[in-house]
Amino acid sequence: PAPAIFSTREESKPMLNAVHPHSDMTRRCIMHLALTACALPASGAISAPVTNVPKMAKAVAMPPIGFGTFNNFEEPERVEDAVRSAIKKGYRMIDCARFYGNEKYVGRAIRAAIDAGEVERKELFVCSKLWNADAAPEDVEPACRTSLADLQLDYLDCYYMHWPVQMTPDSGSDANSKGRFGGVDFKLVHKGDCAECIRDTYAAMEKCADKGLAQHLGVSNFDECLLDDLLAHCTRRPIANQIELHPYLAQKDLVAYLQNEGIRPVAYAPLGSSGGDNGGPNLLKDPVITSIAEDLGKSTGQVILRWGVQRGTSVIPKSLTEKRMDQNLDITSWSLTEAQMDQVNGLDRGLRFVRPPYFDFDENKCASP
Repeated sequence: PAPAIFSTREESKPMLNAVHPHSDMTRRCIMHLALTACALPASGAISAPVTNVPKMAKAVAMPPIGFGTFNNFEEPERVEDAVRSAIKKGYRMIDCARFYGNEKYVGRAIRAAIDAGEVERKELFVCSKLWNADAAPEDVEPACRTSLADLQLDYLDCYYMHWPVQMTPDSGSDANSKGRFGGVDFKLVHKGDCAECIRDTYAAMEKCADKGLAQHLGVSNFDECLLDDLLAHCTRRPIANQIELHPYLAQKDLVAYLQNEGIRPVAYAPLGSSGGDNGGPNLLKDPVITSIAEDLGKSTGQVILRWGVQRGTSVIPKSLTEKRMDQNLDITSWSLTEAQMDQVNGLDRGLRFVRPPYFDFDENKCASP
């Protein structure tokens, strides 16, 4: 059976400065962004807040477990086979991105599964992401339509802004080059330091949703400051923020912020990426995780993913092997004890595996009080 569904809120509401639930954070954000070229006003007021948007809330069904389709820009045919198999096994959230360079193959798998009667379109939650080189407002809808055409879909369940970054259109939009981050010969328009630019990109995404191209919108790699500003100006609140999350990078404060705002934290690299292959720490071989796995008769990957789901986040592991796909999906019928959760929580060391050359998390993080 498909895993249980978690709900998150989708709202549009005014964000008035005087009653903003994160006023201290907002002040820090304003101080932080005031140093940038597209800063908020130095007076401390958020410019042009949305005040006439009616408050609306509804449950948005988002599975706790998704299937990731990033495969280091390699073997798209194997990704196609894996997606088809994943759907047969019960995965219902399929996480895609134009940048991954394999949406046509993912689309073929989805279409084959629907045509074979293995799943109905309405049962799937398919996500894609707007790439940085398509972030200019006039390029957003064409990029969205390209993803839809490749995926053979009429609409996306969630369309994410992949990074709070904008590159020039000639920087490349997919993985037609080599390397973990595509080896893109990129030219930056901004690197997350232009709040107005991010608002403009998101507004163009809202127009895609207005036209029925996307049911919901999301963001990725946003911190509290970037979200505070976006929430003050958008008309469609993002339902999710996709961020790197695993026991070595728990991001407790950001997760709590998102949950308080009704925005779903979605974990990419939930198993800690492949750091062990590059001489870095290997989360799957961590002694604490290994000990808990042995006690429970589970794999270390299952323990890590269960920790993620149990703390209220969605996880999107990826795998090309049948056994791992089965294990990754089998994390909802059992749980970790409070003591085991505390043990895993204690592994947090603020370690990022994903550090692309076009975005500096340290430079862009919220300024300290």
